[in-house]
Amino acid sequence: MLLHIPVTMPRSSSAERAARDRNRLARLFISAGVMGAALSLLVITMDGILRPGYSAISQAISDLGGGQHAWVLNKDLIATGLLIMLFAVGARGAMGGALGQKSVNAMTALFLLAGAGIANDGVFTEYKALQLHILGFYTAVTALTLAFFLVGARLLRLRDDQRWRWRRYGWYSLLTGLVVLLLIVVYVALPTYATDFQGLIERMIVGAAFGWQIVTGCQLLRQDQLEHMGDAQRHISGAAQRRWRESRGYDGGLPHRGVSDDPQKAGRSQLLAQVD
Repeated sequence: MLLHIPVTMPRSSSAERAARDRNRLARLFISAGVMGAALSLLVITMDGILRPGYSAISQAISDLGGGQHAWVLNKDLIATGLLIMLFAVGARGAMGGALGQKSVNAMTALFLLAGAGIANDGVFTEYKALQLHILGFYTAVTALTLAFFLVGARLLRLRDDQRWRWRRYGWYSLLTGLVVLLLIVVYVALPTYATDFQGLIERMIVGAAFGWQIVTGCQLLRQDQLEHMGDAQRHISGAAQRRWRESRGYDGGLPHRGVSDDPQKAGRSQLLAQVD
């Protein structure tokens, strides 16, 4: 019986190129969101430490938006808000398969709203427009909390064996949303306690929210890298198989004369020929 293994070479089409371009753009947006969140945490921390007379425990983060170096926080908030919006667009393309169309659209809208609220606080500081500043803060934290609960609930519903690893991020998202919600309740419902620890509570909220963005973004980038590695491995395996067939004398399903169609017999024949 003659062995015939058809060889199909991959063809590059405009649809495949467009898909690769979208994937690169999504990775770029997710990377920008991860770096933006990390740099924002660094800026808020260092600005609070280096500002003379400022207490990171009792004073609000927005208090850094006034004074001689107010531009440091204000520009950081604007940049962070815009990068969160880019992250939302990138995560939409990466998590659409796991969350579903409706849920991923809702998540994207919530992150866009949160980014707009944070950027709003950089434009309308508490020293210029206090009411708009407060509105931006509560809009951002509310949208992020809802997004965490939404993502967590959807990921926990996954039953596909190929996506089981995302379930733990479902629990992580729910826990992050719960922590942020409890901190907001303490911030609003206990004004006396919150006044003494206002800066600490705000930093815990920001740390939990931006930490989720960093962790999830890195996981999305790692997941995409693993998929590319799997594709590359399958491509290498296919190329090795073709080389094996060529070395054994198969050409379009017809073995060359004098070459056995049994790989083990062919290998023994070549070994005996080398010994002789």
